[in-house]
Order: sequence, then structure tokens, then C-alpha cells
Amino acid sequence: MRFVKSTLLVLISGILFLLAVCMVLGGLMALDLQLTARIIHMITNAEMPIAYIVGGLFAFMASLIVYNLAGGAPETSGTYTFEGEKGPIRISLRAIEDYLDKYFAEKPVASSIRTRVSASKDQKMLRVRASISVWSEQHLKNAGETVQQEIMRCLKEGLGLESVGDVFVSVDKIVVSKSPKPAQHKKLFDDGS
Repeated sequence: MRFVKSTLLVLISGILFLLAVCMVLGGLMALDLQLTARIIHMITNAEMPIAYIVGGLFAFMASLIVYNLAGGAPETSGTYTFEGEKGPIRISLRAIEDYLDKYFAEKPVASSIRTRVSASKDQKMLRVRASISVWSEQHLKNAGETVQQEIMRCLKEGLGLESVGDVFVSVDKIVVSKSPKPAQHKKLFDDGS
């Protein structure tokens, strides 16, 4: 799913880049008719028109590479390594995400929680991003802090991972409750503050 999403973002950014170049070129040509004539003359009298096509493709590929280097591709690798008693232990970041998602499916912390785990370049620290949906009766700050604490506790106690860095929580949706459950959740957050 992430591959499809990142591929779509790269394609959209490439199309927007080409559109921007065409619009700037069109604006310049509209300002100066001699420039228009020169550009048309240069393109129609080119000895090797394929050079424009190849050059354009290379420029497009270079823009995609720059886009990926600038932050389009996350710095995460697919695994996290930590030292065990008898050597290094490698765990998949996807497995950590699955563990967190299953853990929160059984906990009455928020309406829904989706996690994304990444590792630093040196693979010494884990970062967790949690997208949460909360009930309208919940205090958002308390809900966010509770999710942060639960993630830290889950990773430390449940998986034995001590090197957890930042835990980012974003509230994506506020859900109006249809059952008496939120009163229990409100009580949970009020006790924790």
C-alpha cells in the first residue's frame, strides 16, 4: 500500500512539475512574441529532435531523484536491530506496527488507532506515528498523551524495546459516540490526569 501511495505521489509531483514549466514558458512566450518566434524556430529547425525528447526525459528523471532525496522517500529501513544476550536480534517494523494495532484493538483508549513505526538512520531509535480517532466526549490533549504513554509502555513492557524516541500523535477524526462506552473512556482519561 505504501508503494502505491508513494508512486502516485511521485507521478502527481512529476505532472505538476511539467505543468509549472509549461505555464511559465507559456507566460514568457505571451509576454514577448519574438521569444515565441525564436523558440518555435529553434525547435522546428533542430537537426536532432530526438535530443529534446531524451533531454526532457532525463530532466524528468532528475526531478524525481531530487524529489526522493528531499524527503519523498522516508529514512526508514524495513527492520530494527537491537542487541540480545547472544547476539543481534532483528525485528520487522511492520511486525511492531501489527503488534501495536492488535494491542490497541483490545484497549479502550480511543475509537481507533493506526500506527506507523520507523527507525532512525543508525537504527538506534524508534519513532512512532499514531493516527487516532477519538470520541467527541474525550479531552483531546488527554487522549493524545494517553496514547503516547500506552505506546511507550507497550513497546517497553510488551516487546522489551527500550530505545523508543518520539511518539507523534495526530487526531484524524472525532467520532460522535452511539453507545455508553465513552463515559468509561472519559473516566479513564480523567483518572490519568
